[in-house]
Amino acid sequence: MFVMLIRKEENMKNIILNHKKTFIAILFIAAAIISFQIFREDTENITNWSPDNKDNTTNTGTTYNEQIMPNMMMQDPAALNQTTTKNDISNSTIGLSVGGAKDINNFRKNINYGYLPNIDDITYEGLFYDYYFETGKQESKCDELFCPVYTYAVSKDPLINKNEYYLSVGLNSNIKKSDFRRKKLNLMVVLDHSGSMGGRFDKYYYNKFSEKSSNYKLNQDDNIKTKLEIAKETIVEILKHLNEDDRFGFTIFDDTARVIIPLTNVDKQEVPVLREKILSVETGGGTYLESGIKTASYQFDYADAGKKGYENRMIILSDEMPNIGLTGEDELLELIKGAAKEKIYTSFIGIGIDFNASLTEAISKVKGANYYSVHSSGEFKKRLNDEFDYMVTPLVFDLELSLKSEGYKIVQIYGSPEANLSSGEIMKVNTLFPSEKKDEQTKGGVIIIKMKKISDDPNITLKVSYKDRNGKLSSNSKNISMTGNNNEYYDNTGIRKAILLTRYADVMKLWLGNEKNRKISNINEAGGYKEKNFINSDGKKIQLNKWERQSNTLTIAGEYKELFGSFKKYFDAEITAIGDKTLNVESKLLDKLINTD
Repeated sequence: MFVMLIRKEENMKNIILNHKKTFIAILFIAAAIISFQIFREDTENITNWSPDNKDNTTNTGTTYNEQIMPNMMMQDPAALNQTTTKNDISNSTIGLSVGGAKDINNFRKNINYGYLPNIDDITYEGLFYDYYFETGKQESKCDELFCPVYTYAVSKDPLINKNEYYLSVGLNSNIKKSDFRRKKLNLMVVLDHSGSMGGRFDKYYYNKFSEKSSNYKLNQDDNIKTKLEIAKETIVEILKHLNEDDRFGFTIFDDTARVIIPLTNVDKQEVPVLREKILSVETGGGTYLESGIKTASYQFDYADAGKKGYENRMIILSDEMPNIGLTGEDELLELIKGAAKEKIYTSFIGIGIDFNASLTEAISKVKGANYYSVHSSGEFKKRLNDEFDYMVTPLVFDLELSLKSEGYKIVQIYGSPEANLSSGEIMKVNTLFPSEKKDEQTKGGVIIIKMKKISDDPNITLKVSYKDRNGKLSSNSKNISMTGNNNEYYDNTGIRKAILLTRYADVMKLWLGNEKNRKISNINEAGGYKEKNFINSDGKKIQLNKWERQSNTLTIAGEYKELFGSFKKYFDAEITAIGDKTLNVESKLLDKLINTD
């Protein structure tokens, strides 16, 4: 009903006047449907989902050498695009993906605009979430919330020509897509309306105090819009995804923070009034992010947000350049952690080309947190339409996978924001969110474990434990054997694609790390890394803090152009082998870097 009020409020009068009898009939049908929904048992809702089998299960794996061939026979790419039948839809399950970054838009946009990205603009989990992965099938029935499937690969590194060993954790669930319902939502939207939000999307705000500029032109629809305008339009789009029994509140911050709309039931608020209040916000002064977070958090206390059956979430829209109050990443991280302990989880929506992903990456490594970046209202509208319910519904918490083996140990984790918490035997992930499945492939549905072979013992025991949204602890385990895997081998296209993307991100991070070090070491040379101060138009000396950004021109040293050229040959060959043309996005970006002057 709430969505209808927004989208069709202008047509309602005509419907009533011209089709009275039809309208009355529709009202009776709607009332019957609503009555039915009221009396539905909560067990149909994902908020109370639980497995039929209450006992933890232990699955015994099969030996991989029974399936080994010297080279993997690739699937026909057409098989990945088969039409799904109605019966498949009713029985299909949703997948899972990790929290943290949900895209690498800022990385790609900076390159397209001719700017040098920040090394934190590209993350493995953000890159994975741009793609669908074959995650493997269960060997036996899984009655648990989380149903991991493990696949294995031996893959030759194209740069060092040496075999590497990988294990993929397929993030599957046992939740039928037809059964998924998000909880009722307590939602506080927190909008940064500081001066920097008045900057345009194709510009770094702090460039206006220097000679830096961009030749990149925005699409016609967005060529005069500011970051604040796009942020406000995004919030209006969020409203369309709320139901009558959800609660909505709105807080803004610049030098100070204030509540514009207290956390209140949606059915008690007038849609035109909400939109007017949101769209009327204008740019202000500094960026007091701490105050915005605290002010919004207090609303959950005032509104009795601990009410059973509700999900609590803050969505913060900002370019993430705080300069008042607490600005340290550890300090802000503690604020988000404190909210999470009260089951108030946070989503960040980074606005604009100069969005500081480094800060957001640091403070979103918290239970229930995720973040996105936005560069046009139309771009994010589609994402909201497809993913809003998933975005606000964490399902799995405190995931821990232990690997016990005399033959292998964990070297590195790809695809988890908590990779630094992992060790030689343990992998940790704070949160898994629901994720879309398409043609039996899951969006962002993998975590990759790179392993070191330390002996010829092929046996590995994998045990995973996790908590559901109600704190219930579950676990399952599996034994696998890697006997015979000495030649290049991939269990499926999913692990092959994930390995390809990890190597792609590795190459990009290597380049960006080198550029950062080179610029810092040449800070006083012409064209070097900018100093942390500048002179504004009034002749006043301004000092930037670590989060306030000016742009750096896209530069690629000659040796990295050669590296990109060599890597692109491998990348394009893998696209053909995997049969996934969606990977051409990265191939074209490599071309741009190779051809950059």
